[in-house]
Amino acid sequence: MASETTTDPILSTKLHKPAVEDFHVHRPHLLERLSQHRSRPLTLVSAPAGYGKTFLIGCWLEACDIRSAWVSLDENDDDLQIFTSYFIAAIKSLFPEACRDTQTLLNAVDLPSIGTLSTSLLNELDRIEQPFVLVLDDFYLI
Repeated sequence: MASETTTDPILSTKLHKPAVEDFHVHRPHLLERLSQHRSRPLTLVSAPAGYGKTFLIGCWLEACDIRSAWVSLDENDDDLQIFTSYFIAAIKSLFPEACRDTQTLLNAVDLPSIGTLSTSLLNELDRIEQPFVLVLDDFYLI
């Protein structure tokens, strides 16, 4: 197709939740706090490196009865097209039919404006009727 281009392939390991090891310090009070506020549209977990943020969220997701997807971000994801591709791939891991219009926009030869992409993505996310959690691990890197 002349009107579309292919994006870089998705590295599937970036969409895997990390394994939860038994030898880490468990923090039940933090898990309870996350559970109490899970209906919020955004939760930011912030602490210095090595304090167990990724482990905490992994433990919470294992104990939680809500569907979840994971994206491990790195400094190479600081690009609208790459970031959005991983974001959509994570959503599609839960809802394979979701975000088709946004994916089409993302694959266009000329990338649409951020406003067009975000409007399309938000509208498609709004059509997903089941609750879910999307974790953007190491978001600070982008």
